[in-house]
Amino acid sequence: MTLAENAEILQNQIYFCQSKDIFTIKNHAYCHGQNFSISNRLEKQYKIIEEREMYNLNEFQIIMIRKNPPFNEAYLTMTHMLNLVDQSKTLIINNPKIFQTSSEKLLTLNFPEFIPDTLITGNIENAYEFLEKHNQIILKPINSYSSYDIFLINKGDYNIKVIFENLLQKYTNCPIIVQRFINNVTKGDKRVIIIDGEVIGSFSRIPKKGSILSGTVHDSSLELSSLTKKEELIVEKLKPFLIENKIYFAGIDIIDENLTEINFTSPTGIPILMELTGVNYGEKIWNMFEKIYDREIIKR
Repeated sequence: MTLAENAEILQNQIYFCQSKDIFTIKNHAYCHGQNFSISNRLEKQYKIIEEREMYNLNEFQIIMIRKNPPFNEAYLTMTHMLNLVDQSKTLIINNPKIFQTSSEKLLTLNFPEFIPDTLITGNIENAYEFLEKHNQIILKPINSYSSYDIFLINKGDYNIKVIFENLLQKYTNCPIIVQRFINNVTKGDKRVIIIDGEVIGSFSRIPKKGSILSGTVHDSSLELSSLTKKEELIVEKLKPFLIENKIYFAGIDIIDENLTEINFTSPTGIPILMELTGVNYGEKIWNMFEKIYDREIIKR
């Protein structure tokens, strides 16, 4: 069951719009949105209650940003427009400012004790030195998603320069993440769903045989998982940081007890968690969102 379905069951009115439907007039943010309802839960069918109408975004109690990456200029502009929403009246999940001050993959640099050895560079010579040190490295772009454009490089490979330069060209000369390869990625990339600092659940995405890519779009298999003591420590260390930065909804990625990403743009995994456990977390999650709203808006 989706979050939207659970929101409706809890007597909430649901509206949606695309990022292109958000606009500003003077210093106010608006959208052309539609009120909708789930007409058939089994068949996942929806019905539009109202045709597109213009709404002041301050009219809504909660706004959820569910625009999938890649994170680009259009995405950033959307968050700038959302800055105009009065956040003393409307809760935005997640706070738009975190999109403008950090990156999902770079946010992990705040926790150097938990991440694999990492280099961020646009200089191929730095990557050569890093490869000489580690023998096996990963090259990946900062602003991509779902394990796209991730490359494993072994010491002695002649194609590192071509791959590096192609990534620079494709991602408009944005520096590349160069990271020590974690062999145990073949055992799974663990996604941990965290809401308001509390772990909702976790599961592992296991690459298919012969691959290191663990995103679900790459046909990885899914298994329910639990956290090790070190992974629990990682979550505990992250919790005050997430709450302080108003990252209310996050999906962190851990490989072999190494923190690799803190996803806050549009973290996925709740439907997968529901399917693996047979538990509908939707009501609990919306109750948690309402608790945040009560804490941040009502009692402000």
